[in-house]
Amino acid sequence: MTKVARVRSSASFALAFVSVFVGLISVGRALGQDADPDRYVVRTPPPAGEDFETDENKDGVPDGWYNARDVKLVTEGGAVQPHFIRFECSKPGRPARLSRAFGIDGKKFEAIVIGLWVRLDQIQTGERLGEEPGLMIDFLGDQLRQQTRGSMGPWTARNMGSANSWTRVSKRIPVPPGTKDAIMSIGLLGATGVLDIDGFTFDLIPLGGSPTTNLIRNPGFELGDPEPNGWIVDNGARRSSNGYRSHSSLELAKSGARAMSGLALPVDRFSSIEVSAVAKAANLRGSGGAVGRIFFLDAMGGILEESRNGIRVFLWSGVVGLASRSLGDPRSPRCGARRSSVRKT
Repeated sequence: MTKVARVRSSASFALAFVSVFVGLISVGRALGQDADPDRYVVRTPPPAGEDFETDENKDGVPDGWYNARDVKLVTEGGAVQPHFIRFECSKPGRPARLSRAFGIDGKKFEAIVIGLWVRLDQIQTGERLGEEPGLMIDFLGDQLRQQTRGSMGPWTARNMGSANSWTRVSKRIPVPPGTKDAIMSIGLLGATGVLDIDGFTFDLIPLGGSPTTNLIRNPGFELGDPEPNGWIVDNGARRSSNGYRSHSSLELAKSGARAMSGLALPVDRFSSIEVSAVAKAANLRGSGGAVGRIFFLDAMGGILEESRNGIRVFLWSGVVGLASRSLGDPRSPRCGARRSSVRKT
């Protein structure tokens, strides 16, 4: 081959190489513009429930969980099934915890409701502010950037009632629209003592929620951490973990105990409203008992004169059962209430 031929061959090879290289750049750019990198990522949603009954590799950590510190799997005595997890720590500031990650599409779901059973013993706060038993959930977006953080707790002897008893807590936590993943951690988180956890539930709330005719928010007191969400409680009224066909109820255990909640919509558009409830009562005084009242307010929030003392919808004096009454009906109610429900008609 002559020198000229060699030069031409080298030039042709170089030109071909440059063409291929430029072609690869063009394809790469096209793929970068058109391809969705998230389609190659498998995001497992949270389980509907978690009772810590599965540990296939026998490492002492329930399957699906990681980042275990000062936690063990106990095989007997759980609130739902025999197994439960126990955090135990005697050194303040040591972050006893357990973590779990899952996928959440913020474009499809507006909130997640997390519920679980909690039991405490000899809990003491840590050395720094915020070192108390609880749950944290970080919502992550593109490239695992944090969107926001949700939390449950703190759980202490002061707000959780008697020690060594299981209490159900549940909370609705908003999901930011840009969320793709979530990392949840639970534990003593710097506190000392013993924290037992069992019976996790995870409910994803779709955008827009679901339709209902019940105008009371949290009517069955299932949402509470531990105080009932959407209710104002006073004089010893508290949320209890033994409800009617549910985990929770409202307990009024002493004279003057009361709870109040507003309706979710203005009622001036309705001709009447129906109030119904379920109760379990004991040792109520025959002359007084317990009473349920409804107050109507004007546009400025003032109580209307005709309902200044409240319109009595139920009166309980030892009678137990189901009650239902439509306001405006002069007939007396049949009996009394625990689960509240107001429906539009």
